[in-house]
Amino acid sequence: MIPHTKQRARTSESRRLFDLKALSEPMFAIYCLALFFMWIAYWVPFFIIPSFARYRLGASSTLSFYLLAVAHAATLPGRILAVYASTRYGIPQMLLASSIATGVMLLAWTAVGTINAYIVWISMLGLAMVLLAVLVPAIIPQICPRKEVVGVRMGMAWASASFGVLVGTPVSGKLINVETGSFWKAQVFIGVAMLAGSACVAFLWRAISRRDKLLATGL
Repeated sequence: MIPHTKQRARTSESRRLFDLKALSEPMFAIYCLALFFMWIAYWVPFFIIPSFARYRLGASSTLSFYLLAVAHAATLPGRILAVYASTRYGIPQMLLASSIATGVMLLAWTAVGTINAYIVWISMLGLAMVLLAVLVPAIIPQICPRKEVVGVRMGMAWASASFGVLVGTPVSGKLINVETGSFWKAQVFIGVAMLAGSACVAFLWRAISRRDKLLATGL
């Protein structure tokens, strides 16, 4: 992410864990907000995929357990796709496409009613969602004013995502009723959260494009 140099410029500025001034920059602030919303939803499916199969679709405990392995296996081609697609189309563009596709997939989860359809859905979700984890750190250098602050802003960005995880998992768990097989409230909750994150990414993409155009014209 940062070009290698033989000599590193010395600076008297100490390294920081948190930079309050960074949140005053619109692009970085909106990116942190995007990560908060997206990570409300990101880990929830991996926690409830087996439970949904067992208590909603009536699958065996063995099959329900292995469906989680199917979900993780489906992320492998997505990691390769993320590198190729971001190089060809751009990191912000692919991050936006991935977040929208993931949000739509999460909302479509409410319509899944058979094991076969569930396996297809899991595979498609893994393919779409994994791009988020791959592209999130790659976009941070594009919204940093200088390379020396990439580290602290990387930490701040992931901290924002971590707060989303703290919200998403327990709230989703509260919205699920395994006794009646009711999962739709949690599915809608995480789907809407992901789409809210994609709206923030759309704003970020426009801001980056506008800045790059200004730099290209020398303004």
